[in-house]
Amino acid sequence: METYGLAAAFSLEEAAELIEAGHPDAERLHRAVHENLFVDVIESRQVFSWDQHRVHADFLPALAWLMRSVRVEPGELVIPAAVTKRLEDMARAHRRHGFPAELYSTLASAFGKALRDVGASTTISRRLSSVFTQVCEVMRAAHHAADVAGVPPAYAGRVVAVDKPNRATAIVHVEIGTALGCAPGQSVPVTSSLLPGTWREMTPAAPVDATGQLEFHLAAAGDASTSLIRSHPGDWWTLGAPAQDFPAGAGNAEVLVSRSTGWAAHKAHLLALWTDVAAGKVPEPARIDVIRLAESPGAFYDTHFQENFAALAPWVRFHHLAESPRDPWLLSPADPAQSLDVAVTDDAAAAITAIAGGRPTHVVGPGITRLASRVGGEAADWQPAGFPA
Repeated sequence: METYGLAAAFSLEEAAELIEAGHPDAERLHRAVHENLFVDVIESRQVFSWDQHRVHADFLPALAWLMRSVRVEPGELVIPAAVTKRLEDMARAHRRHGFPAELYSTLASAFGKALRDVGASTTISRRLSSVFTQVCEVMRAAHHAADVAGVPPAYAGRVVAVDKPNRATAIVHVEIGTALGCAPGQSVPVTSSLLPGTWREMTPAAPVDATGQLEFHLAAAGDASTSLIRSHPGDWWTLGAPAQDFPAGAGNAEVLVSRSTGWAAHKAHLLALWTDVAAGKVPEPARIDVIRLAESPGAFYDTHFQENFAALAPWVRFHHLAESPRDPWLLSPADPAQSLDVAVTDDAAAAITAIAGGRPTHVVGPGITRLASRVGGEAADWQPAGFPA
């Protein structure tokens, strides 16, 4: 636990309630902070979405979380270790925007001025500004430490190939030319000129080697993914630092269930597992069942890889469950692998339960939380929407 000096104790509960209740002063504060920042550092404007309502949209929720997370004791501000770690993680993630560590001091000043701009009392302005300033110092120090350690803040990736297995899906190959330090299943924030001020969390579909060859799977769902799916060879993407471990729980699962492009995370996991088995690092699993879900047979993609992988790793068995036997008009799917056998079912949960037989199950993909609860599996729900800077 770390402590920071504070001149006087006060309750942060009311400030958090004000923000969470959507009080007009909260939105005025949000707007004033960023207007002040854009005046002080003009180039910071290009980091954020041009939609004023999406500029740093998580600022107020994060501020409310901060007010409820820190403790004020006589003469000092106490920041629990877990909160400090999260602040440091946020600071390292924010390095992808390209601003220097010193900008946190400017942001703290912009916040203090914004409190006065919205008419907050002198006492409250001083106290809230003190909290925010000390938190900014925690983040500045973490940002600076990563700079000194030589950790890249972001990576420039060039799109080298785009495959379209059907009209609703794209497999995008990106080359960054260096190791990303991304463990199988981890996600990375991605943006491009097609997404000004917006980032999309994506999971590489294969372990990342020293050459920096990346494979991403995209579905035409949500504004961010729909924009990125239009990428062409020669386009440039910006990738941030790898985020949380993902998929959680997949390492011990004997049944892997994925919907849509959730398959990317399980593909990376399976490739890493096969590499470890081949190297003798881990014993060969008795059996792993991989279940893929889709709306129709033509929505299944990467089936040729699955056919080859099943021949290479006989302990893996693939199952494909579709909701409908007919493909939508204009889906235009590519020819599938000859071994593809699609079962049509209107109750995917029952089919999964029958295959799983009570074994540990991991479910990943968009909108699968309810399905995971029905089959008793651990869920990693993907949402196709991007998030603003």
